[in-house]
Amino acid sequence: MENCIFCKHVINNPDSLTIYKDDEVVVFLDKFPRTKGHLLVAPAKHEADFHAIPPDTRTKIFEKVSLFCDILKTYGAKGINLGSNIGAMAGQQVPHFHIHVIPRYEKDDAIEIEPAFVNTPWRQKSLTLSNEEMNAICSDLKQLYQEQNQ
Repeated sequence: MENCIFCKHVINNPDSLTIYKDDEVVVFLDKFPRTKGHLLVAPAKHEADFHAIPPDTRTKIFEKVSLFCDILKTYGAKGINLGSNIGAMAGQQVPHFHIHVIPRYEKDDAIEIEPAFVNTPWRQKSLTLSNEEMNAICSDLKQLYQEQNQ
């Protein structure tokens, strides 16, 4: 979809912070991370509605969520939050289905899961990481993925 920021800036952009991509699923760093290594797992083909995603693709999405939870634990996460807002009423702001995979490192590592309302200032609670830091995290997670899938 032309106006979808995920399709335009991530899925169809070879310079994005993509860690894994195949014909069905893409895994990439959140541009506004809550913690270091905050990932998004999404279908590679545009689909806003979870229920419209083909069942085999939904299964593969959740397999990648599980795999990347393991990778994030290897990366140092002591816990992981999973979340998805499905539909505007639930607070979905990007109309491309995705699941947040948010690693937790410390008890108070600056993450708050607030109510999902359109006017929620969620980006204000994001980490501010440099491009170099984001690229390093992406590289580290790609390396861990390769090591676990040899």
